[in-house]
Amino acid sequence: RRPPRSTLFPYTTLFRSRTPVVAVVKTNCLVLPITQTIALKKGWNIISINVHPTDSSISTLFKGLDIQEIKTMDAFWRKGQNLAFNSLQNLEVGYGYLVYSNIASQLTLMGSNKATALPLLKTGWQLIGCPWQNSTALSSIFNPSTIKSVKNFTGFWIPNAVANSISSLDPGDGYFIKK
Repeated sequence: RRPPRSTLFPYTTLFRSRTPVVAVVKTNCLVLPITQTIALKKGWNIISINVHPTDSSISTLFKGLDIQEIKTMDAFWRKGQNLAFNSLQNLEVGYGYLVYSNIASQLTLMGSNKATALPLLKTGWQLIGCPWQNSTALSSIFNPSTIKSVKNFTGFWIPNAVANSISSLDPGDGYFIKK
């Protein structure tokens, strides 16, 4: 039985005293992969990934799944289309993706958990994802004076509103956000 795949990352430590560098110790840190599973319903889904796969290409991540189309706000991938015409080739942590699945299925990803922040937000509508391993309260992420609305297929959040139906960014989910 083989142990789970892992990645060795070089790690350098500098020891300092009153004089400049005294010693440099190089070691390898063993990083075990993290798995993320995203349930896909038949039809449109808004998803995001929070692990950094070794190969983030759509053809690798969605291999074996019956996916018709994947979109962002300004790029797309369509099944059966010549790769030269698919402007979306890879998924990135922190971004949101509209995914049309022909059948209900599960997307399972394996990768590393590198510290990741949300992408830089522009004015207007955009798709974002949850780059973290845990749900994170929207009120702790966004400044109410700069964000107008956050929406997904299940609800909305408007800063300082009392009838909000979502309250956090959740791993695996994608969101439309208006700044």
